[in-house]
Amino acid sequence: MKNYWHVRCEARLWRVCVVSIACWITNAEAQTDAPLLERVVISGSRTESTLADTGSAVSIITATELEQRQIRFVSDALREVPGIAVSRLGPAGTNTQVRIRGAEANHTVVLIDGVRINDPFTSEVDFAHLLSAQIERIEILRGPQSVLYGSEAIGGVISIFTKRGAPDVQADATAEGGSFSTYSGTAALRGASQIFNYALSASALKTDGTNVSRFGSEDDGYRNRTLYARAGWTPISAASLDASLRYRDSRSLFDPQDFALPPTPRFGLIIDGDRRSEGDQLDAKLRGRFTMGAIEHQLGFARTQTEEDTFA
Repeated sequence: MKNYWHVRCEARLWRVCVVSIACWITNAEAQTDAPLLERVVISGSRTESTLADTGSAVSIITATELEQRQIRFVSDALREVPGIAVSRLGPAGTNTQVRIRGAEANHTVVLIDGVRINDPFTSEVDFAHLLSAQIERIEILRGPQSVLYGSEAIGGVISIFTKRGAPDVQADATAEGGSFSTYSGTAALRGASQIFNYALSASALKTDGTNVSRFGSEDDGYRNRTLYARAGWTPISAASLDASLRYRDSRSLFDPQDFALPPTPRFGLIIDGDRRSEGDQLDAKLRGRFTMGAIEHQLGFARTQTEEDTFA
């Protein structure tokens, strides 16, 4: 009886080995025919390095993944990243916070093409108005990054890179529509020559929203318009000049909570109200680079201006 089970185990092990060897040969042939492309990370050390050589915990979301998953807001793309928690107060346009590894929202540094967009007053970023149009990739660094990005990067860093100009002139446009009178569209133009590259884009999203109040039927809508321009000049291989400009204009409607005295049965609940929030944000960057031997010199200027108004 013991020999019977022993023979059966050896036979099974042999079959497993044969299948494993066959799979290994098949994978080796596939790898030979199609070489594996390693993902490059810049945020981890501010220099290009492969994902395997990066010491930090890094996740990358590519433009292909954003298109395949039909994601329109960056916050929706971050929801499935390990170690990240996304919270939104209500429908589209309401305050949206991103936390990394349990840290607060103001402990995460957010960059768009190297420009820090954290609000100077709250030190956090409201992801409610950040659309995914024309994004090339998103790099998420989890864990403290204070050495490279300052004391605010206790939780981590989210670095967003937009699409650059390609050798051939490329133009694309999209238009979408859905429920709740939701419409969105994008238009982009990109191109490049031997010494110059450019990328222009415009995106818009509008929705009538839904009613979140039990005391009324008023819908709370949202509108977002974003313009982006980027250009680069490389007269010689050792020197380059890059500039970018992003402008966002948004408007959202929301309902208040009833805290009026004397209290009523709807005290503390959301009621219909003519409340709206309007805001705009302007980000600009100008950076020069010059290489002399093994040393690279960079000089840059970046500015972020945010204005938010709430009307009751």
